[in-house]
Amino acid sequence: MDDVDRKILLKLASDARTPFKSIGKEIGVSTDTVSKRYRKLKQSGIIQKATLILDLKRANRGMMAVLGIKSEAGHIWEVAREIEKLEEVFQFGKAFGAHDFIIFLISRDLEQLEAAIDKVSRIPNIKNLDVSIITGQLVNYPERQVPMS
Repeated sequence: MDDVDRKILLKLASDARTPFKSIGKEIGVSTDTVSKRYRKLKQSGIIQKATLILDLKRANRGMMAVLGIKSEAGHIWEVAREIEKLEEVFQFGKAFGAHDFIIFLISRDLEQLEAAIDKVSRIPNIKNLDVSIITGQLVNYPERQVPMS
């Protein structure tokens, strides 16, 4: 990945619908160059998909919690399979340290969030569950995903 690729990724990270012509003009390359680079980045797996970021409150999904989960020894993947089934799970990742997994739950209100946390707590082989409810605006920085060098 070179500077041209990084510049393309930065533009797309801030708005994935930016026309290739606009990107090319801004970074000083042709539309065809942007198109070819985009295809290469997609084929290599660097770009997995273009998506959107919702204002969760306006989309009636304004409550969010972060859960840290520690599994019983030897049951980590069983717990992971159960977590994946929950429709309230917004993001989910394997972790090292105090927790085996970190998950983000989203819901429309506190009652629904409590029900989702209860579902998680009933998954077999969870040794420990730490819950933090996000009370302020969650800020996304998609451009920070792009490596600077």
